[in-house]
Formats: sequence, structure tokens, C-alpha cells
Amino acid sequence: MERRTSTIVSLILVVILLTLAIAGIAVGAYFKLANKVIVDRGEYEMMNAIAGQASQDDYDAVKDKYKKYEKFIDIQGLIDDSFLWDYDAAEEMEAVYRAMLGSLGDQYTRYLDEEELEALILSMNSSFTGVGVVFMQTDDGFIITEVIKDGPADAAGLKAGDYILKVDGKEFEYSDDMAVCIRGEAGTQVKLLIKRDDKEIEFDIVRGKIETATVESATLEDGKIGYIRIKSFGDDTAKMFDSALSSLEGQNVEGLIIDLRNNGGGLFDAGVSIADTLLPDGVVSYAEDKNGKRTNYNSDSRHTDLPIVVITNEATASTSEMLAAALKDYDAILVGTTTYGKGVMQETHFYNDGTAVNVTVRQFFSPKGNVIHGVGVEPTEVVPLAEGLEDTQLARAIEILQGK
Repeated sequence: MERRTSTIVSLILVVILLTLAIAGIAVGAYFKLANKVIVDRGEYEMMNAIAGQASQDDYDAVKDKYKKYEKFIDIQGLIDDSFLWDYDAAEEMEAVYRAMLGSLGDQYTRYLDEEELEALILSMNSSFTGVGVVFMQTDDGFIITEVIKDGPADAAGLKAGDYILKVDGKEFEYSDDMAVCIRGEAGTQVKLLIKRDDKEIEFDIVRGKIETATVESATLEDGKIGYIRIKSFGDDTAKMFDSALSSLEGQNVEGLIIDLRNNGGGLFDAGVSIADTLLPDGVVSYAEDKNGKRTNYNSDSRHTDLPIVVITNEATASTSEMLAAALKDYDAILVGTTTYGKGVMQETHFYNDGTAVNVTVRQFFSPKGNVIHGVGVEPTEVVPLAEGLEDTQLARAIEILQGK
């Protein structure tokens, strides 16, 4: 890792050159003596006077930037001049990017290579090739939260609650990496090592094309109660939700259950759009960046008049927590168990080589200012899911809408 880290020189030089270009500074030749850099100050001041653009702050900023990275530049020089063996420069740089972001201690801020980025984009779609499992990364490992009905994993016997230990004999640190390995061409085989209870079971599964909608709906209790399950928040989720809600309202349901269990999140804007459909005029969430700058996410006055009960569990995360928290603050009733506690937002920065970087940039809060990150959203009424076939959480949601 030490030799890989060294090539950060390329990145640093780009940063310095960009800084110089933006600041409009023309700096004369410099000479490196031991660990110090001498800049021709007279030439700098002359160019400063001619250009009229650079300032003392610009000069100091560039100097500080170089001082921060000069050790890395020196190490790269040692490698270029003296390192005995050949090495893969591209692999070295990728290791540098991963190390830089990994050192921040935030599991959501990370480097994405081409395959990992493709997996992220595919996760937002309703059609993909794989085995048909939805899983999330927890402190205990990678737990399957859903097995898509009639998919290859369902046929092989995988179950929600199983933990994925290995894929084709490999262990993984990140869920995106694991997803890349599980996906592949239809008709090819993948081997999953699963932990179920205290047993390890190996499954050989043939991949297939998976078609799945992110929204499912139905009527319950002789058509009196509408039920909408949101599996994740993708490109079409808000449109699917609006269509499902309109259909249920057209059937004159008297109440609405929104099931967010095992929903690991997705596009934040999709969640805001659904909150807008459900809630009256006001703030549905707000976010703050590192400088405390606040961004409000609002709903307009148009909204459903149906009473709402939301079902959550410990695998309800991210965007689904935002929606649950917003509905709770506007007096909807939550039943189930406390949510996961991911209350931060990432931005994805794309690069021309097909890679990207996910960076955590904001923390979001409930409309009333309640913290979600690291805490989760506590239900109005805690209802554990009982062992066996009965869905006790759904049953309680129905009872609440029936006034029991």
C-alpha cells in the first residue's frame, strides 16, 4: 500500500495546476532544496502587478497546498528514480483514491470504479440481470432483505434474513462490490455462501433477467384499506406511487398503509416527491452542509386526505427514513421497529474514465428538526414482527385504521 500511495503526485500536480489556473497566478521557476521550495518572489510580484489578478491570499494558498502534498511528491520521485520492480500505475492510483476516501471514516464516502458505478446506476432501475435478491450492509454483515418472487434465488431456496458471506469464494467490504459480483450475464452461474441461523449453506444459482417494480399496491379488508409497499426509490418510483395512490382513491378506500420495511433508500428526490403527494404545504425535510447552510425540501398544498399508517423496521434506511420521519411529524402513525439510522446524503461526482466518487455532503432532518443519522426514526407504536406466518406489524396497522 505504501508504494501504491506514492503516485498521488499526479493528482496533486493537477490540483496545484488547477489552483494556479483559477487564481490566475503566473509563478516563476522554483528550485527544490531538501524539503523546501524556493519561489522567485520578485518574479511573482512582477507578474502579479502585470496581471492584477493574484493576491497575497492566492500566493499563500498555493504555497500551503504544495506544502501539504510535497512529501507525496517526493515519495513518487523516489519510486520513479529508484524503485526496482515494475508496477501498474493505474492500479496504484486507484488504491490512492480508495485510501484517501477510506481514511475519512465514512462508509458512504468512497471511490467507485467502472463496475461499481454501473452497479449503482443499475440499482436505480426496475430491470437487471442477477439472482433476484435485495440485500443491505449492516454491522453484522450483508443481510438479504428480500428475495424476489419467482427469481433464481427464490427457486434456489434463499430467504430474507439470510446473510451472504461469500460470492464465488470472495469476501467483500462494500455492498456495491458484492452487487457487481452477483450480477452478470443471464445463463451464467454464481456461487453464494449463505449463513442461516448458525449454519453455512452453499447455493449454486444461474443468473437470469429480473423484472421488478419498486411499488406494489393492493386493497385490504374488503376494499376499505389501501396498501402501498415501496421497495426502493428509483427513477420511476414517484410516478408509480402516484398511479397506485390515484387507483386506490378511485376505489374509495378509507385509509392508507405505506409499507417501508426493508427499503434501503435510493433517490432522495423521489422520496420528496412522494412526501409532496401525501403532505400539505410545508417543509417535508431539510438538510445542512458542513457550513450549516440549510436546504429546505417542501410540499405544496395538494395532498391526500386519507389517514395514513406507516410500517417500518430496522432495514428501513436513508430516503425511506426521510419519508417516515416527515409523515410522523405530520401526525401519521408509525408502527413496527426503529429504522436503520442513515440520515446523510451523498453526491456522486463522475469522471471521464467511467469512474466516480460518492461523497457525503449533507445531513438531513425531519421537518421538526429531529436527528435521523445514527439514531433512526422511532415508531409511534413499537410492534415487533412475530415468529411464524402472521404479519403482526401489518395486522396492527390495519387495526389502527379500523379504530381499534
